[in-house]
Amino acid sequence: MRASVDPVKVDQPEFGKRLRARRMAGGLSQKDIAGGVVAPSYISLLENGERVPTLDVVVHLAAALDTTPGDLLGDESWDSLTPAKQGGHNRIVDRFEARRLVAMGDFARAKKMLEERRSALGKSGDREQYLELGIELSGVLAALAMQAERLELLDELTALPEVRAAVEIQVSLAIDRVATLRELGRLWDARVAGYGTMTVLEQSDIRGGADHVRLLGVLVSILCELGEFDTARPLLTEMLAIADGLGPDAAPGVLGRGHWAAGMAYARMGEFDLARDHLARARATLSYAAMPTSDWLRFCRSTVSILLDAGDLAQAAEWLEVTELTARLTGSVVEQTAAARERARYELASGNPAAAAELFGAVTSGKNALTGLDLVTAQVGYSDALAQLGRYDEAVDLLRRTAVQSERLGSFRHAAEAWRRIDQLRESADRPRS
Repeated sequence: MRASVDPVKVDQPEFGKRLRARRMAGGLSQKDIAGGVVAPSYISLLENGERVPTLDVVVHLAAALDTTPGDLLGDESWDSLTPAKQGGHNRIVDRFEARRLVAMGDFARAKKMLEERRSALGKSGDREQYLELGIELSGVLAALAMQAERLELLDELTALPEVRAAVEIQVSLAIDRVATLRELGRLWDARVAGYGTMTVLEQSDIRGGADHVRLLGVLVSILCELGEFDTARPLLTEMLAIADGLGPDAAPGVLGRGHWAAGMAYARMGEFDLARDHLARARATLSYAAMPTSDWLRFCRSTVSILLDAGDLAQAAEWLEVTELTARLTGSVVEQTAAARERARYELASGNPAAAAELFGAVTSGKNALTGLDLVTAQVGYSDALAQLGRYDEAVDLLRRTAVQSERLGSFRHAAEAWRRIDQLRESADRPRS
């Protein structure tokens, strides 16, 4: 049986032409075959060759058109993919339902469904399905910004014998784990885990592939957060060389994501001309149609952040509007909170500290507050806004809490920066005013 791959490797626009032909022959509308599972507009993108379908979408469309996946894909070998029942559940249906909920932005229900399926299946059931559902759940937890819970799940998954026996899955999940540690602000732990994963990867057959680029990108971001710029630079060069060597045909989007990571890294280093150059290269390769919505939103936020750091408020405003609109369309509170943080940074850079303080206050408190490093950086921005409003005592108190929080996470560079800002604020508060 062929493995289920996401996205399915198909030739566009040929797939779109076949899809349209089968639909027209059946006298069906795009809404008819969407069936409430995907949006009719998504069917239009597929038919126009602007999207590559996932396997679960192909299975759904084939059923709606009374044909087979192989017919739509132009490859009969896919018809050997017969969804077998396992433990009372259909493996493909389970994954399909989870992804349908994710596409609707209903991450909470997706999480509940996947947890229930895994619990019912148990480790003694179909181990392959148990692992697949776990990987799907990991992505949902990331979308919900439930990083601590995701780390616990990844620890469980990476300990499974099936994962240890398959280096591709082992490395992929290990990279997810390194990225999760980074998001939690546990930078030193992430650094150690990242280099450990690199050792495994470099001794395997997948060295020089897409996962190699992804791991180097995560490692570079960690080193930049730690202020280890000299250590990050050669890894950055290596990452871009590997991504460039793969080429756009062998690994679509990998080169674009490499330039995206490079842009973020150079912005951290304060080299904004290089940051903007790599950002432009990333934009030339990446697009909404070719990326999952969550990844597109991350790219938009990164673009806003880099442009703000570079002082380009006009372009930052344009990308911020795209970010906010897309976040609203997803209906995801997590995405809207992340977008609000960038709006707060924009207002602060635009000389509107009152608006910035209100926004920063909203994203740093309550049940939907940011977490990990995102929370730390937002609190620093909040303190800047408070200071500009003359509320020095509040700013100092917030920075003190941020410093302690950073030290607890092991992010000592952020802690040192917070203490330095406290000293600056105290000097400003003591300075006579004219």
